[in-house]
Amino acid sequence: MDPLHDVFVREGLPSTSLQGGHRGFHPWESYYLWGEHSEFSPRLSDNIERRCPCPPPVKVSQCRRVMASFHSQLARHKHKRVYCCLCRAEVTVGCFVSHVQEKHGVLCATSCAFCYGQFRWQKGDVVRDLRVAHHRKRCLESFLKTHRQAPRQCFEDVSTALPEGDETPISSSPSESEAYEFCPICYEPHRNGPRMNGRTRNELWETYGFYDSLPEDDLFFRDCGPKHVRFSEESGLGLCTHNIFQCFRLDEYAFYHVMVRACLWQDFRQQNWSEVHFLPYSTLCDGLHLDEGEETQRDEGHIHHRHLMIAVKRERVVSFKEKWRRLTRIKRETLDTGGPVRRQRDKLCVSVHTASHLMYALVYVSRPWATCDAPCATTLARGGGRGNDETGSHYWIFRELSSCAHLALAALFEGGHETLVSKRHRDSNLANFYEHVERANQHWQVRLKHLAMKEKNCVLPLAREYEMSDTWAEDCPVVYVYGRAKYLKCVPELGKLEYDAWLRHQLRTGNHFWSGLRDEYYVLEHYQTRCMNTLKQVVDGVQNTFARKEVLLQSVIGQLKNEMSRHVAEKEDILRVVAESQKHSEAMVLERETARNGEAKARKGEAKAQKRIEALVRKLVTTRKDVAKAQKRIRHLEAELKSVAEERLRQSEERPISEQ
Repeated sequence: MDPLHDVFVREGLPSTSLQGGHRGFHPWESYYLWGEHSEFSPRLSDNIERRCPCPPPVKVSQCRRVMASFHSQLARHKHKRVYCCLCRAEVTVGCFVSHVQEKHGVLCATSCAFCYGQFRWQKGDVVRDLRVAHHRKRCLESFLKTHRQAPRQCFEDVSTALPEGDETPISSSPSESEAYEFCPICYEPHRNGPRMNGRTRNELWETYGFYDSLPEDDLFFRDCGPKHVRFSEESGLGLCTHNIFQCFRLDEYAFYHVMVRACLWQDFRQQNWSEVHFLPYSTLCDGLHLDEGEETQRDEGHIHHRHLMIAVKRERVVSFKEKWRRLTRIKRETLDTGGPVRRQRDKLCVSVHTASHLMYALVYVSRPWATCDAPCATTLARGGGRGNDETGSHYWIFRELSSCAHLALAALFEGGHETLVSKRHRDSNLANFYEHVERANQHWQVRLKHLAMKEKNCVLPLAREYEMSDTWAEDCPVVYVYGRAKYLKCVPELGKLEYDAWLRHQLRTGNHFWSGLRDEYYVLEHYQTRCMNTLKQVVDGVQNTFARKEVLLQSVIGQLKNEMSRHVAEKEDILRVVAESQKHSEAMVLERETARNGEAKARKGEAKAQKRIEALVRKLVTTRKDVAKAQKRIRHLEAELKSVAEERLRQSEERPISEQ
């Protein structure tokens, strides 16, 4: 985890890294990064002074998972044989920690053994600080790649194995340790590792001085005054880089990229090169293949040679070329084995015509991942190595640059960053940014924020006391950031800041490759313009075809909609008729049920009437019987009454008249 992570977490900004961008980019270079989709937050200026220097609290489970992966990898490779670059001792990975602790005094409890104590932590941070866990894991992975077992001939005494002044041992001073701890982009394990990288030193070539460094030239290491642009020593650029580009800009010197084979190095050194100034950038390489029938000291058919960068005064160019031609006329040479070697491609001299060519040449001879072997270059571009060697064909690099140093080189001349962007994207797939391309007269252009750039979040590795400004001032160094002149003001107080605070200050003042370039344009090359025009024509034709088909489709869809609406209307009519018929049938059923109910009621009423009639008939019969009885009784009573009347009449008649 990089030191900016706590600020990103508190400020709610996304964090990105360039890990895996290319083989030469170390994962620890994320210290130079900023959020991919975010601009500099003004709130950071308020939090810089009052923020806690400690890393944010993380879950212990995360650290334990990373450390579990670390111990698993350590156990998996514990029997693998590696060497110690301090004493050239051959040990196994499982015994390396104890070896470094006992032989070299590295406290492995609070420091990393695989970078020889350069990274340190407090007691207990292993299970609390995720940054420490990630460092130990990544450092072990890098150590296993760069400290593989070398041939037995390489393990010789340090005093005889390394030329005096060439090998830079790892320092244990507090200042350098702090610089490495707070600036991991400038600390890559292969930069402090052994120069041979597993190759065998040739004793004959060593007597020729093939492994010796050339003396420093006062032309490049002189002080140019206040306008001299100084870079950080950790980046590998040093104080001579600005002088090199100044000499090239003044056109007083002609620069050449020279390649000399190892077996001819003695002839090359014996020549009087008084008119030649050797640049401090140089490297050994074994990337060339042998011609058919040729023999050499290198196994697997590879030729050892040395890449040099030289400068020659313009008035001495003719003399230099004459000496060079005189050397190339030699056709045969005898090695210590007595076998003849054909002198094909023994020496190569390429003239440097542009500042961008000079920049790429310096980067080429200062990177371990470079190679002059086309098959090996293809393999490295795909992410692999040649056999067990994953470091390319360059070894024994006399001045190795950090992974972001080419940005600083491009800032020393006008158009440098434009050249980097153009070279990076001139072969890019147009489909990656086709949607964001804009038309500008006869050209096409795209904003830089839509391009995939690994270095867009990097900070230029300037000296710590520099502050970048847009305001011109007298005797101020000048750098060019994508066509814009930036003036470097010397502020001694900046050199006292910690690295993370200095980095944030540089971001605020504009020393950030991406902060002010998001809306700048990259103009497509001519062939890209032609391809874009063709692509636009094809796309326009396809779009027109699609438009016509869309119109036809819309008409067909309209017809289908009309037909569908007609069918819907018919369906609605049918449904309405069905509903009416259903209602009519329901009414019929209701009428039938009503009729059936009426008939039932009528039958019930008829039955009741019949019963009532029968009752009335029975009552009538009874009444008739009663009437008959009454009449009979009446007759009986009349008869009785008549008999009574007759009796009374008869009695009256029988009484005397006196009694009457």
